[in-house]
Amino acid sequence: MTIQTTIIFNQQTKMNRTYKNNVGLELVFDVGIKDITSSKIFYQKPDGTTGEWISEQYDTNKIKYVTILNDLDQNGFYILEPYIETDTQKLYGKQYLLNVKDTI
Repeated sequence: MTIQTTIIFNQQTKMNRTYKNNVGLELVFDVGIKDITSSKIFYQKPDGTTGEWISEQYDTNKIKYVTILNDLDQNGFYILEPYIETDTQKLYGKQYLLNVKDTI
């Protein structure tokens, strides 16, 4: 079990760290836009596997995803990229690194 429960990604974020198999970790992205109609987070795992997690609007201009079993199942750097849609736009956000460490 890990203590960290929320990571907030914004323009000042360089990289964050968490631990392998962390379930219930909130990944919050400050996208700076309200009126979001849908959102997701694209990811690339350390082995190159890619996919997407469906996120939800959170606190007016943020999106949030809560990790489940097997989301963070590899050690190393994950690349995370938020994506949102509004009634008139489809937007990709800045890519962030998440360093996933193994526990002892």
